[in-house]
Amino acid sequence: MTLLQTLLNTYRQASHTEREKGTYFEEVMCTYLRNEASYKDLYSHVWTYADWAREQGTDARNTGIDLVKRIVAVGIGSVAIVNTLPALEEKK
Repeated sequence: MTLLQTLLNTYRQASHTEREKGTYFEEVMCTYLRNEASYKDLYSHVWTYADWAREQGTDARNTGIDLVKRIVAVGIGSVAIVNTLPALEEKK
């Protein structure tokens, strides 16, 4: 069993609700993205969904995951569009 699997199993056993499991997982992912060499310089902010919603003046409990799905879909769609654009020519 990998270290990550062990950590996740520990959180599963410690959690009393599915929501608590999700919160633990979200914290693990935020910590990973903030500290992993491959990612830490890519993002200026890595927040939990609740922290992000609070920053936006929104109650995370009332906004729900559907908003996150829409944001991700728009992001993926934007990347797909950008990937189809021709390369820019350098000015000489």
